[in-house]
Amino acid sequence: MAVEMNVISPKHVGAYIAKLARMVPADRPKSVKKLLEEMAANIANAPTPVYEKDRQMWRLAGVIELSGIAKDADVEFFQSNAEGLKLRLPDPDLLTRSEQEVNALDQIGGGPRYVPPFYGDYLNKTPRAPTNTEFLFSRVADYVFSSCR
Repeated sequence: MAVEMNVISPKHVGAYIAKLARMVPADRPKSVKKLLEEMAANIANAPTPVYEKDRQMWRLAGVIELSGIAKDADVEFFQSNAEGLKLRLPDPDLLTRSEQEVNALDQIGGGPRYVPPFYGDYLNKTPRAPTNTEFLFSRVADYVFSSCR
């Protein structure tokens, strides 16, 4: 089963990921549970993360959902550096499913766009447009959590 990640509040998720990127590796959370607890602690009035066993889903309501994952799942971080390039490859099942969806949309001449709405809001200066900082953090979240969808 593919792990699917749905970022609901990219500006909050991205701000926390930026904080993680600057942390000493030994200080980063070691489990998904701890990751979400620490993320919640960095968001004003955030709810407590919950695990839904029947759906195999971690949820920080209104912020992020991770499905197809064990309750006690570990989390591993990696960053490229001068000594080595680290590439995150898409889950092959999720990639195949997404290709089938976009091919079907192409056959009917359109459909939903596979771009998070904050990009359009920012570029078109809509009333919901994020600030420059929120846009940066939203892009960080999209970069880290997008799952070939």
